[in-house]
Amino acid sequence: KAGGYTCSAETAATCDFTVNSWGFKIKNNTTTQEATNYIPVPSTINLNKNSSVTNGDPTYLSFGSRVNAAQAPGSYQTTINFTATANPDPTPVMQNISVSTLASLMPSDGNTTTLKDSRDNNKYQITNINGTYWMTDNLKIVGTVSAAGSNFTGEDVSIDGNIRTYTEPGSTYYDDIYGTYYNYCAASAGTICNSSMKQNATVDICPKGWRLPTQTDAENFIYTSSPSKNPVLSGYSSGEKGEVGYWWLADAMSKSTQYLLQYKKNSWGISAGMGVKNYGYPIRCIFYGS
Repeated sequence: KAGGYTCSAETAATCDFTVNSWGFKIKNNTTTQEATNYIPVPSTINLNKNSSVTNGDPTYLSFGSRVNAAQAPGSYQTTINFTATANPDPTPVMQNISVSTLASLMPSDGNTTTLKDSRDNNKYQITNINGTYWMTDNLKIVGTVSAAGSNFTGEDVSIDGNIRTYTEPGSTYYDDIYGTYYNYCAASAGTICNSSMKQNATVDICPKGWRLPTQTDAENFIYTSSPSKNPVLSGYSSGEKGEVGYWWLADAMSKSTQYLLQYKKNSWGISAGMGVKNYGYPIRCIFYGS
């Protein structure tokens, strides 16, 4: 049937969809572009799907043949071998993990484990700091953050339930070693984006069940002698990398600044003056779920 098949970038090298040949199309999260029409089946094809969703997120794969209606009557047969292999990632997901699960993974102060953010599949070291669970790696998520996977709701963001991680181009920065640097508008999921008032962050871009630490959280962190705090001298987007570490806190110091957790000269502290809202600083999230 004319128009029922097409070529694509994935099959350009073997794009010969002649009559009496098989085609395929897929929908949803795979590495091959979603197709509305059938495209030629190559000799082998690997349709990888990378997702932490365990149900409700299917991938549809269908096959069809282009038939020449003028072909002589008779019996025709061909075979397509299709194999589906599951290779699950056993890393627990951060979103809505229970406190009982965390306690079983890290029963004592200083214990660590690894969890995965289902929004982008980045993995983070998590540490038990005196009964409180902290990320001890810097948050890495970039691009667009879905409200469904974060603490904030659709009412907290500006466009279609999504918010761009970077809302002020002057502070955009990603580093393979230090993670992502966020201005405070991005860190607060688009809720604190100007300097007209002193305002604490009540929503943020941490995964569901996690949030920005408060000053109280930071003080408890500082005065606990855990061996697994993992200081990272990430500085801020424009400087001090390799010299000092800073991380956004939820509490406001003034109209234009927010408090920071700080590591400098072999000691932890809270910085009251450095956290200018339009600067880019890293984020570490703390667990608050139940």
